[in-house]
Amino acid sequence: MCNNRYLLLISFAFLFFSCHSSSQKIGNPQKMEDKVINAGNTLDSIFTPHLIDTSLVFSTTKDLFDYQRKKYKEFWELSETLFTQGKSFNVTRDQYDSLRHHNSDLFYFLLFKHIKQSDKNLINLRALSLIFENAFEIPEIDKMEVYNSFPEELRKSPDGIEAINNRDLFKKNIGSSIQEFSNITVTNQENRRIKFLDLFQRKYKFYLLIFGASWCKPCRYENRFLKNSITLIDTTEVKIYNFSGDHNREKWLNSVKEDNCPWESFLLENGFQSSLIKSLNFISVPRNFLINDNLIIIKEHTDIKIIMKMIS
Repeated sequence: MCNNRYLLLISFAFLFFSCHSSSQKIGNPQKMEDKVINAGNTLDSIFTPHLIDTSLVFSTTKDLFDYQRKKYKEFWELSETLFTQGKSFNVTRDQYDSLRHHNSDLFYFLLFKHIKQSDKNLINLRALSLIFENAFEIPEIDKMEVYNSFPEELRKSPDGIEAINNRDLFKKNIGSSIQEFSNITVTNQENRRIKFLDLFQRKYKFYLLIFGASWCKPCRYENRFLKNSITLIDTTEVKIYNFSGDHNREKWLNSVKEDNCPWESFLLENGFQSSLIKSLNFISVPRNFLINDNLIIIKEHTDIKIIMKMIS
């Protein structure tokens, strides 16, 4: 979710992967994978040399992003070679997805360490904005400490305001009631229209709403991750629904069949122009919402593991 103000940074880096991490306190960065819920994933020795090394120090932010690009490219090319040639190694595709997201966690940890130790200039303020937006492993108090170390004129600049606003990306719907969506309908796999609120007639302690699309690779990864981790959730207390913004019904049905997830899936009317998405005011997927038994939104996030920490 980068905007034009990050073009200078993005020119330094190939951000191949979306960041998925937890909100736990950071400790040893090489042990971050222990701090997010996983489905028994293992670090295969083939991939280990291509993970981000958080012990490194860089003289400039550009050098760090050049390093990120190099390591991500190595990681990507190795995985493509192994999967294409059918090599035997100890990482399945699901485990590989978790491993590359872990690699992204390591990069943001390294970037944060670099910003903390470097000059407080505009480039590093823009980099810190990426930290606010993506590095959920790093505690808010630590981010704010670094932010406040920048000169006041930078903090009050458009880039400084943008950085601080990125803290609130997933807070705007907290406390809102979904009962106001009484006129919204969705379509099930049998092509039958259903009132959105009818999905909540049976009482559960929590409802997990997952928004995605068949063409969204991170969304499909999230589906597989949650499916493999479903035993961590008490499904007698948590009801899961998936909502797709697909415009092509056949592609949506095929993705539902391929993922074979043990929860109900629905197609949004008008795709991403759906009144439900407009009401919840988000523009990218994946997006996950946790609803309590009073039908109040209590958590919103792009990372399903963040939500799972509240219900598993």
